[in-house]
Amino acid sequence: MLFKKEYSLCTTIEKMFENSEISPKIIFEGEELDTVVALVSTGLGISISPNMKGKFINQNSVSQICISSPQSNRIIGLAEVQGRYLSPATRQFTLDYLSKSE
Repeated sequence: MLFKKEYSLCTTIEKMFENSEISPKIIFEGEELDTVVALVSTGLGISISPNMKGKFINQNSVSQICISSPQSNRIIGLAEVQGRYLSPATRQFTLDYLSKSE
């Protein structure tokens, strides 16, 4: 189970499969992580997704493993409107993000 083709995550995962010379049988393409996780929890298959740390997951029905090879990266962007109020959490996230990207 993967995410729909319109999502950059799907492209990233497909490149991982291609680089590993794996041709998976995709039985479902979802839009929401929660939907994909729910289908996996019923035993309909497996999926590759971002780390679900912090999201509600029934640990009795779904397990996560880290894929160490092949490595994969995604580029994300960060934008803000100058002069607009930023909450303290948003401001801290921005500072943390910028300090790690240098």
